[in-house]
Amino acid sequence: MKRPRTIPAGSPRAASGFTLIEILVALAVLSLGILGYMALQFHSVQGRVYARGMNSALATGATDLEDKLARNFNSLSAGGVEYRFKKDFSSGATPYDFDCGNAYKIEASVADWGQVSANVNAALRELKTVHAVVRWREKGIQEYSSRLVTFERGGKPGDT
Repeated sequence: MKRPRTIPAGSPRAASGFTLIEILVALAVLSLGILGYMALQFHSVQGRVYARGMNSALATGATDLEDKLARNFNSLSAGGVEYRFKKDFSSGATPYDFDCGNAYKIEASVADWGQVSANVNAALRELKTVHAVVRWREKGIQEYSSRLVTFERGGKPGDT
């Protein structure tokens, strides 16, 4: 009878394969890497959606400020709340549209610095600060806001 041939432990032929444990560990490390990459892609898409929404909201707010600054200095009022549709920035949206995530909410206010200084020659008497806080919702759930501020000086040609 022949004896089965044994391979010595230190020979290169004995270490030529992988054990089941080594393969399972390699698969676990690979799956963790793939999950990390998927999470990175998910956060990248979320950031892109937020950046697009913020860009549109700031453009809407800047347009609203420009509309206010195009008016006569003395007609700048205390402000108010306005709703504009996201798709075309047109006015006429309602609070319900904002709650659903389909509109921007612009809260405007005007601060008159004319009451600050008693000196009639002070430059503050002809200065107004115009604020606009633009609020928007992504998918009707998460609410974001951004604040825009500018100054308007009176006493220019055309102001009465």
